[in-house]
Amino acid sequence: MITHRWSGDQEIPLEQPLGAATDSDGQYYILNVDPGEYSVTATYIGYRPTRKTHIVVYVDKTVYLDIALTPQALQGESVMVVAYRENTV
Repeated sequence: MITHRWSGDQEIPLEQPLGAATDSDGQYYILNVDPGEYSVTATYIGYRPTRKTHIVVYVDKTVYLDIALTPQALQGESVMVVAYRENTV
């Protein structure tokens, strides 16, 4: 997901982030991105988010960006299960 645009040394959040989902091979395409310098964040459940900065987009040029994600254990809340049984004789 493209989340920020760079203006000189300043990173400016986009009003509307641009993004796409990957296919089964991990390929993705984000179309109609204006020329400029951007920050890109990749996320996936069970993996640590990865951020790349200063990605330059040119007019009529495809930008290839490979992003490797690092596995991260999911931590959920504890759940206690309690059951009661009637005493039968």
